[in-house]
Amino acid sequence: MENGIRIGKVSSIDYGRGMVKVVYPDKDGAVTDDLPYISLNDEYKMPEIGKNILVLHLSNGSAAGVVMGTYWNEGNVPPEAGAALF
Repeated sequence: MENGIRIGKVSSIDYGRGMVKVVYPDKDGAVTDDLPYISLNDEYKMPEIGKNILVLHLSNGSAAGVVMGTYWNEGNVPPEAGAALF
């Protein structure tokens, strides 16, 4: 796998450690080792299995990286939208 920013899907979740494994369908279903899921403002909210996620792979190899989180797309739309919602 190339280094950099990639899109994958959550394959499995280790809730106790805050880690996820990511599958890359475009790479013949390759699955990463456990990667840490980023926490913003100490919020604990793990994604669901199968959700699309954004992964930042570090320059020292594709096995090292951080899952940046889910993103809004056709398969993941917000339940509500508006300027005053958090």
